[in-house]
Amino acid sequence: QINAHLYHDGGVITARQSVVNALEPEIQTALNVTEETTTLRGNVLGGADATIAFYYGLSDGGTDPGAWDEVVFLAGGPTGGSVSVDVSDLSPSSTYYTRMQASADGHSGWSTGVTSFATLSFADWSYSMEIAFSGAGNTTLTNFPVLVKLHTGLTGFDYNQFASPLATDLRFSGDNIGQRLAYEIEQWDPAGTSYVWVAVRQLNSNSTIHAHWGLLSATNAPPPYTQDGSTWDSPFASIWHMGPSLVDATHAYPGTVANGAVATQGIVGTAQHFDGTGGAFTNGPSASWYANHMDGMTLSFWVRPSAGNTPASTIFGATGETGRNFYIEMNTSFFVQRWTLGLDDAIPKPMELYQIGNWQYLAVVLQPGEVWSTINGSSLTFQATNQPFSPAGALTTGGRAAPGSFFKGEIDEMRIVDRPLSEEWLRAEYETVAQHASFTQYAPVQSGPNDPDEDNDGLPDAWENQFPQGVALEPDAHNDNDGQSNEDEYIAGTNPTNSASVFFLDVGMSNSAPMLRLFGLEAVGPGYEGLERLYALEFVPSLSETNWVGLPGMTNIIGLDEWIIHTNLPPGQHPVFRARTRLSPLP
Repeated sequence: QINAHLYHDGGVITARQSVVNALEPEIQTALNVTEETTTLRGNVLGGADATIAFYYGLSDGGTDPGAWDEVVFLAGGPTGGSVSVDVSDLSPSSTYYTRMQASADGHSGWSTGVTSFATLSFADWSYSMEIAFSGAGNTTLTNFPVLVKLHTGLTGFDYNQFASPLATDLRFSGDNIGQRLAYEIEQWDPAGTSYVWVAVRQLNSNSTIHAHWGLLSATNAPPPYTQDGSTWDSPFASIWHMGPSLVDATHAYPGTVANGAVATQGIVGTAQHFDGTGGAFTNGPSASWYANHMDGMTLSFWVRPSAGNTPASTIFGATGETGRNFYIEMNTSFFVQRWTLGLDDAIPKPMELYQIGNWQYLAVVLQPGEVWSTINGSSLTFQATNQPFSPAGALTTGGRAAPGSFFKGEIDEMRIVDRPLSEEWLRAEYETVAQHASFTQYAPVQSGPNDPDEDNDGLPDAWENQFPQGVALEPDAHNDNDGQSNEDEYIAGTNPTNSASVFFLDVGMSNSAPMLRLFGLEAVGPGYEGLERLYALEFVPSLSETNWVGLPGMTNIIGLDEWIIHTNLPPGQHPVFRARTRLSPLP
């Protein structure tokens, strides 16, 4: 508030209090910097409704909005205090500058300074592995999704090397290690094999890519491009991994309901099992989309038929039999016993022989005036003429409305593409899955310059090297004989070589009342990068009890190098107390 002197026409001076709203934007250091994401932060002093803008780029644009590469706005509303926004699509190994602007009532002001941050390089990751594709052939395929299979059978690979149990620190780069590649984790299984699809920009027998993992600062969240369908850019129209949720991986079409089909083990992760009695569902593009692409599309899938199918068991097709059909059937009649293709109102065309109980890869390609198919990556096995037409109704997977048309068996990795794919592409789709060992080669895992635990004992080398024993400290050993293992000492922040340095809970009196206290150590120093230390006080009514309960308000307390004190103990009771501590990644 200020005193404003007001003059009226008579020259009389009056004074009254007036409220003036002032804004002062202050830019702060960016947080959670990875190779292409960060959180921009600032502080706003003042209480007016304002719009906040964060400007950032590869050079300092000063206070000229047009001189900045990028800007992100926070919608207007009451301000005052901290503000932040997440940004992505940054370039690896680059220095960015950022300023902040606040605007209200037609006026604006800039932060007085500029901050900078450096995005990470893939060389900053602790572990890496080169992956080659000598089986990919000589024809170069663009933006081809290869299958990467991670498991402990790979030389030097261990799931414990990941900084995140959900592999949010996993990344892939191309031949040029600075070139980020889009990828999608279809299944993450630390107890077995994990399946990852990686979009290789130029794939042939000379191509290599690199996997990177083990960076603690890259564990906050998965990169946006791993979950928005970027792996399945053009030419893919719809991708169905046939997982439990039945979600289109391109995100072009909403998920669907299984409607009788159930998830089961597939050839890649999870498949859908159809019981042959009615399990079918609608997924992917509409009938009108197919009508517009009948002379330019590819449909492919992995299928494992069971015994007991009928002569008209449909894997995929239109829902009705109105003379305008498009479907793929498993014709079990004695004289056919093949996959058959129904187009328009023509007689179904026999294609390849099916195999009961075995996974097989089937693809059908429609192009102007011609339709052809291939099975298991073989050369063209079926050709026929083709004319555009409109299918009758929506297309379904696992059956049609026609009697006896439901399929019995499993379907996996169904792909709908908006153009004819080449024979070389379809062969590679088959081989990256079925002939993975000859198609893909994994080099031994390499430890990067920032490997925090080169001796793989679970203790950061930087922490161990503070003490005379160095990396010879074993996690389960008790070097100072104080009853706490070296691993426990690392977690508690105590000295593993000094028996007087222990984690303890002190019980005393304060104003004639019992008091609990412990010293909460901040997680700082070598080996604690990106971590915070959390404390909890717990109790049980007696030593005979085993169900420890946290004291209200005394759990998940961040250690800040100060005493943690609790005095509100229940009167007339004699419970047993304990203190616990743990390390957790910074939020």
